[in-house]
Amino acid sequence: MTYEYALALLKADLGLYTVSGPVSDLLESKLKAAEKAIAKMGITIDMEDGDDLNLLVMHAAWLYRKRAGSDPMPPMLRQAINDHKVTPKAVDA
Repeated sequence: MTYEYALALLKADLGLYTVSGPVSDLLESKLKAAEKAIAKMGITIDMEDGDDLNLLVMHAAWLYRKRAGSDPMPPMLRQAINDHKVTPKAVDA
Protein backbone atom coordinates (compact mmCIF):
# COMPACT_ATOMS: atom_id res chain seq x y z
CA MET A 1 0.00 0.00 0.00
CA THR A 2 1.15 3.51 -0.65
CA TYR A 3 0.71 7.04 0.62
CA GLU A 4 -1.84 7.52 -2.16
CA TYR A 5 -3.92 4.73 -0.64
CA ALA A 6 -3.48 6.17 2.85
CA LEU A 7 -4.53 9.57 1.48
CA ALA A 8 -7.65 8.02 -0.09
CA LEU A 9 -8.51 6.40 3.26
CA LEU A 10 -7.98 9.71 5.06
CA LYS A 11 -10.24 11.52 2.59
CA ALA A 12 -12.92 8.85 3.10
CA ASP A 13 -12.60 9.10 6.89
CA LEU A 14 -13.09 12.87 6.71
CA GLY A 15 -15.83 12.69 4.06
CA LEU A 16 -13.70 14.70 1.62
CA TYR A 17 -13.95 12.29 -1.30
CA THR A 18 -13.47 14.74 -4.18
CA VAL A 19 -10.95 17.25 -2.82
CA SER A 20 -7.78 18.01 -4.72
CA GLY A 21 -5.14 20.71 -4.96
CA PRO A 22 -4.28 22.56 -1.74
CA VAL A 23 -6.72 20.59 0.42
CA SER A 24 -5.25 17.32 -0.80
CA ASP A 25 -1.77 18.71 -0.12
CA LEU A 26 -2.86 19.63 3.41
CA LEU A 27 -4.16 16.11 4.02
CA GLU A 28 -0.92 14.63 2.73
CA SER A 29 1.03 16.88 5.10
CA LYS A 30 -1.18 15.65 7.96
CA LEU A 31 -0.30 12.05 7.04
CA LYS A 32 3.41 12.87 7.15
CA ALA A 33 3.02 14.77 10.42
CA ALA A 34 1.11 11.84 11.91
CA GLU A 35 3.84 9.41 10.85
CA LYS A 36 6.49 11.61 12.49
CA ALA A 37 4.44 11.98 15.68
CA ILE A 38 3.88 8.24 15.85
CA ALA A 39 7.60 7.63 15.25
CA LYS A 40 8.39 9.88 18.24
CA MET A 41 6.29 7.44 20.29
CA GLY A 42 8.58 4.61 19.21
CA ILE A 43 6.32 3.14 16.52
CA THR A 44 7.46 2.59 12.95
CA ILE A 45 4.61 2.54 10.45
CA ASP A 46 4.63 -0.33 7.98
CA MET A 47 2.42 0.74 5.07
CA GLU A 48 1.79 -2.93 4.22
CA ASP A 49 0.29 -3.64 7.66
CA GLY A 50 -3.41 -2.87 7.91
CA ASP A 51 -3.24 -2.04 11.62
CA ASP A 52 -0.37 0.37 11.05
CA LEU A 53 -2.17 2.01 8.16
CA ASN A 54 -5.33 2.37 10.24
CA LEU A 55 -3.35 3.94 13.09
CA LEU A 56 -1.71 6.39 10.68
CA VAL A 57 -5.04 7.43 9.15
CA MET A 58 -6.73 7.77 12.57
CA HIS A 59 -3.91 9.99 13.82
CA ALA A 60 -3.86 12.11 10.65
CA ALA A 61 -7.66 12.55 10.80
CA TRP A 62 -7.36 13.72 14.40
CA LEU A 63 -4.62 16.19 13.42
CA TYR A 64 -6.88 17.55 10.66
CA ARG A 65 -9.90 17.85 12.95
CA LYS A 66 -8.04 19.42 15.86
CA ARG A 67 -6.56 22.22 13.75
CA ALA A 68 -9.75 24.22 14.39
CA GLY A 69 -9.66 23.68 18.13
CA SER A 70 -7.63 22.35 20.99
CA ASP A 71 -9.30 18.99 21.47
CA PRO A 72 -7.16 16.45 23.30
CA MET A 73 -6.31 13.15 21.68
CA PRO A 74 -9.42 10.93 21.75
CA PRO A 75 -9.21 7.98 24.15
CA MET A 76 -9.78 5.56 21.24
CA LEU A 77 -6.68 6.87 19.43
CA ARG A 78 -4.60 6.89 22.62
CA GLN A 79 -5.64 3.28 23.28
CA ALA A 80 -4.76 2.24 19.71
CA ILE A 81 -1.29 3.76 20.14
CA ASN A 82 -0.78 2.09 23.51
CA ASP A 83 -1.96 -1.25 22.16
CA HIS A 84 0.42 -0.92 19.25
CA LYS A 85 3.34 -0.24 21.58
CA VAL A 86 2.74 -3.28 23.76
CA THR A 87 1.67 -5.78 21.12
CA PRO A 88 4.78 -7.14 19.43
CA LYS A 89 4.72 -7.92 15.75
CA ALA A 90 4.81 -11.57 14.81
CA VAL A 91 8.30 -12.51 13.70
CA ASP A 92 8.94 -15.27 11.19
CA ALA A 93 10.94 -17.99 12.88
